[in-house]
Amino acid sequence: LLSLPTKDQESNKDQSANCKPVKRTQPSDPDNSGNNLLSSLWTSVVGSAPSHNDNFVSCGGDSFSAVALVNSLSSKMAVPSIMLETLLTGTYQELMTLMRRKHSVEIVTETAVVKRLKLTAENIKTEEHQPHSVMKRLKGRPTPWPWPRIVHSDKKSRVVMSTIWTMDMLKCIDSSPLYLHTASQELVVACSHSGKVACMQLSSGSLVWSTVLPDRVEASPTADPAGELLMVGCYDHNLYCLAVDTGQQVWVFPTGGMVKCSPLVMGEMVVFGSYDHRVYRVSTGDGEQVWST
Repeated sequence: LLSLPTKDQESNKDQSANCKPVKRTQPSDPDNSGNNLLSSLWTSVVGSAPSHNDNFVSCGGDSFSAVALVNSLSSKMAVPSIMLETLLTGTYQELMTLMRRKHSVEIVTETAVVKRLKLTAENIKTEEHQPHSVMKRLKGRPTPWPWPRIVHSDKKSRVVMSTIWTMDMLKCIDSSPLYLHTASQELVVACSHSGKVACMQLSSGSLVWSTVLPDRVEASPTADPAGELLMVGCYDHNLYCLAVDTGQQVWVFPTGGMVKCSPLVMGEMVVFGSYDHRVYRVSTGDGEQVWST
């Protein structure tokens, strides 16, 4: 990971190399310089200045850039241990509140240059309980379900992930599963490099149907607005349309190259690209080409 660039550079490099590391306790920045530095680093990552209700991830940041930001901030001043978690799941206002907390930290220094921050429970005052946050991202794909971006829970226990069910897809899975909420059931459709396309019950993992395409499937499948047709791109140069209820092939559209993207389904049309360097628009009903470019 690379630290983000800041205006200040390391100083006191000309001091004697024989100086021994010194541990000392000092207070965090009492003025507003910490918030100014945080704002500057935020802007350099996401490209725009933060407002009070902004979330770092929603504004375009990710976990890697968040770690780099916190590393750059910690090289200049003391930061709480929950800084990274708050940056990823909280708002900018919560970050500023966290920065203004009065606490002391043990700093390990060598020739007056900060090398490492050591934070302990005794010198950081934290709230007894903070709500857990869960954030979801859909890789830019729209969702018809009115789920909030951040869901807060009042549970005091730690979030524990456990396996409910599994499905053997024979080879690696590079695509995200597709969630389908029909009138009667909730389904999950998954694809893998074995060419297997499987539809399962969300609650139990029970197999509804499965089919094997002639070659690998790398991209996530998509469905039409009615939830009746499934579009799957394949390495064998074809776009497949499958029936959601049965998995049977409705139509297949051939191209001149691998189809590794997720098709865009809008109403009665499907738009997708191929490794033959062309973009196609076909009808969802019969797979007939409308145009290509």
